[in-house]
Amino acid sequence: MKNKFLLSLLLLSAVAAAVTPLQAASHRCSNATAAGQWAYSYTGSILTASGWVPAAAVGRFHQDAAGNITGSQVRTVAGNAAAEDISGTFTVNRDCTVTGLSTCLLMESFSVQP
Repeated sequence: MKNKFLLSLLLLSAVAAAVTPLQAASHRCSNATAAGQWAYSYTGSILTASGWVPAAAVGRFHQDAAGNITGSQVRTVAGNAAAEDISGTFTVNRDCTVTGLSTCLLMESFSVQP
């Protein structure tokens, strides 16, 4: 459960980072200006009950002008990989910051072999 929360938090950070360039490109920010197809990747570490473990993901998502997010990602945490569906909502604020909530639903789990 803690890993799902951390992955959701990382995904929300990726969404915010993807939308940030819109601030420089437009003086008027809105859900409509952030709408489109986006992709991301991240690598790093997550602190779990058993200590720090490596984490990475690559994914894509679509944002519509109504503030909905749908997509998918493949992620690995401590060598355990999974394919996940992403859904959520976002709001682009007047100051061009983004507020959002996302959920990752595990679709398939598999092992990574060296």
